[in-house]
Amino acid sequence: MASSSSRIEQTSTDHSSLYEAIKSGDIDSLKQLLVITAPKSDEFDVDNPLLRQNHFNNNSLHVAVQLSETETLVKEIFKQCGSSKSLEMLMQQNMNGDTPLHIAVRMGSEEIVRLFLNHAGRDYQAIDHYNQRGDEECVHIDVEKGVTMTELLPEAENGATKMNVEQLVRIANKMNNTALHEAIRYQAESRIPQLLIRADPGFDYLANDSGETPLYLAVSFGTSTLVEHILKIRPTQSYGAPGGRTVLHALALQRSFSNSSFEGNNYSNIVHLLRHIVKEVDINGRTALHYAVHSRNSEFVDAVMEVDPSVCYISDKDGMTALHHAAAADVGPSSITESQGIKEIMKIMLRHCMDCWGVVDNRGDNFLHIAAQNNNSYVLEFVLKEINLDLAVNAIIGTKNKYGRTPAQINTEFFKILDSNARMRGIWRSRSSAYGISFKSYETPLNKQSEKYRKAAERTEAEEAAEIKEVNKMKSEQMEYYNQTLLVVSALIATVAFAANFTLPGGYNDHGPDEGMALLADKPSFIVFIVSNSLAMVLSALAILIQFVGKIISIILREPDEFKKGTLLFMTLHCNVLAILAMMVAFVTGNYTVLSHLPGLAIPVCILGSVFFILSFFLIYKILKWVKQDDVNWHKG
Repeated sequence: MASSSSRIEQTSTDHSSLYEAIKSGDIDSLKQLLVITAPKSDEFDVDNPLLRQNHFNNNSLHVAVQLSETETLVKEIFKQCGSSKSLEMLMQQNMNGDTPLHIAVRMGSEEIVRLFLNHAGRDYQAIDHYNQRGDEECVHIDVEKGVTMTELLPEAENGATKMNVEQLVRIANKMNNTALHEAIRYQAESRIPQLLIRADPGFDYLANDSGETPLYLAVSFGTSTLVEHILKIRPTQSYGAPGGRTVLHALALQRSFSNSSFEGNNYSNIVHLLRHIVKEVDINGRTALHYAVHSRNSEFVDAVMEVDPSVCYISDKDGMTALHHAAAADVGPSSITESQGIKEIMKIMLRHCMDCWGVVDNRGDNFLHIAAQNNNSYVLEFVLKEINLDLAVNAIIGTKNKYGRTPAQINTEFFKILDSNARMRGIWRSRSSAYGISFKSYETPLNKQSEKYRKAAERTEAEEAAEIKEVNKMKSEQMEYYNQTLLVVSALIATVAFAANFTLPGGYNDHGPDEGMALLADKPSFIVFIVSNSLAMVLSALAILIQFVGKIISIILREPDEFKKGTLLFMTLHCNVLAILAMMVAFVTGNYTVLSHLPGLAIPVCILGSVFFILSFFLIYKILKWVKQDDVNWHKG
């Protein structure tokens, strides 16, 4: 036991010293700690602290990457541990499944990442030189000519080094994130992602536990250059995204973010590279085109329509196409810029696919029906201005849904626009019967509304006065009913309190000098009983007095205003509520006074009585909350 304890303390001391040496970056201190100056052989040495793992399964490389920014220290660790053992350490995963490469990527240490890749694929200095050139022309040549890392390796070691590099790069942590996932999420602007992609250009990276592929992360966190780089090196790269979506869905939403680096040409290039998935839909049946409409991304819409105009015909689970969603867009009454953006999107779709307006949803609505339901009159104005073919305009306007209604029958504002439009007035009136559009169907509700306003204007002052008098009479009767109810409650409480005051708990003393005095008068609970019962009596009597005074005031003033009546009513209500609470206190303390010699019975009875207070305070809280909410709604109204 003593030997084991001593060894644990020694190991802890070694780890502490090792961390200090690594953190300081002092190689001499590290050598002194190891008491070794020559490189280790490939044999495992249990006494070498660099080969041990701490409580979190971090080895010395994990620690070196986290605590030191210099690659010199990492090189020294490689040197001290030997070639095979250092490669084994490079592949080791900690408790989170992270290799030293994962951590180096997160820290943004490009030199250490390159060092790890070079060490995994030893003796390919040509590749290291290739990566360090760093000019954009070099990247372009690599993409166009298909030059890969393994093609530059020496022939003798090509197979082994390729295997080591691929194994290192493909290791996933417990969240199923590879080093490339981490690099794109945290270091998308650096050259680290490109280093990792070239290290294993033939691997199709799968999604992590959150459904994120490297390509999706590149769209969400990276730049258009990185996305194009990934697709050109590996065109078949996995394109999945969370929620059953694709990277194109994510790309369509980039216009919504102010820090997005994607522009018109970028969209065109990327959509062209991903043209095979433009018709892919999410769990709701929506394509990336639906998403682009939502984010007002006209450049993406144009890029998709250039690649495959038939995407315009694809409907979601509700039967709505992207054109339907454009017509349903909520742009606000004063947002001219947003409405212009929607018009531009519809113009692009109709330019590439002229007859897409004919698609109807599950309820038989075309896009103009949807616009009418959402009161988007600018969509109708767009149709009248941008669609030159009268036959097409008439067909759009005259289409009936499953309920037999046209867009103008849904929204009378649309009818007014059509009726006032110089182009449509003659044509639409002459063909209204052919398309099932009857002016009578619009005139009838409009006439009814006009008649309603006319009758309202013709009402006499006498009728208005009679109506006001009837309303006031109803209010007065209602208030009188409340007053009577409260008066009955007050009388009952006063009766009970008065009776309890002369039938005291425990009774009276029958003999001796204290004859006629309460037997339990010295008990604290009895004192509380007397006080609370007296308070209930006083409050209930006060409530009765308020009601009595209110009657006198109504006689003297003849027509007291509603404010005074309401004030007296609320005063009575408050007195009654407090009297009820005081009466319940008297009830609980009275029970306890006569049962205090039996705790097993007295305590449960008191607890049951106390439940009343919990419920009453909860009820009062809810009522106050309702009153406050009603007041807020009234002010909003």
